[in-house]
Amino acid sequence: MTVELYAERRRGMGDPLKREARRANERWRTRIGASVRACREARKLTQAELGAAAGIDLMTVSKIERGIAAPDYATVETLADILRVPIDLLVGRMSPGDAAAQGLLDEADLRAFRITPGISRMISAARFQSIQEPNISRAEQPEEPLENRVDRLEEELLESVERQSKMLAAIQRLEAGTSASRKRHGKE
Repeated sequence: MTVELYAERRRGMGDPLKREARRANERWRTRIGASVRACREARKLTQAELGAAAGIDLMTVSKIERGIAAPDYATVETLADILRVPIDLLVGRMSPGDAAAQGLLDEADLRAFRITPGISRMISAARFQSIQEPNISRAEQPEEPLENRVDRLEEELLESVERQSKMLAAIQRLEAGTSASRKRHGKE
């Protein structure tokens, strides 16, 4: 038995159920931390300001955002109130697109999560359409549920915007390099 395996067993890490529970806890802490950070930055608050408003110290806010500490429900509820977002958004049960479609995010939040009001209206319209089509016969139903298609299209749209902004940045770098090269050759 290796020293590492022995140490794992002593710490209780040899049990697969404990290991999976620990991984799930780490994923949850990471998800909630990223959500708190994104919402805090969207509100243009510092960690100290958020901590003071929530009644927790700066180090705790930092640990929550980095996924080191897991806040209790009361703290999550307080943070959601201060950040003016639904609790489900902080804990990862709701995407920014879902929150926007339900009207739970304001304009600043939509921009922070890269969801323009136009995209929000498209998401709302698609969700409304899915509610209006409950009696479609099995043969007429789309292969993929409409909600899944909306989520997939939202992701594809965000990826497309990211790709386009990367391409634009690359073009700008190329243009800057070309003009610098022309200046050098023109001077020689």
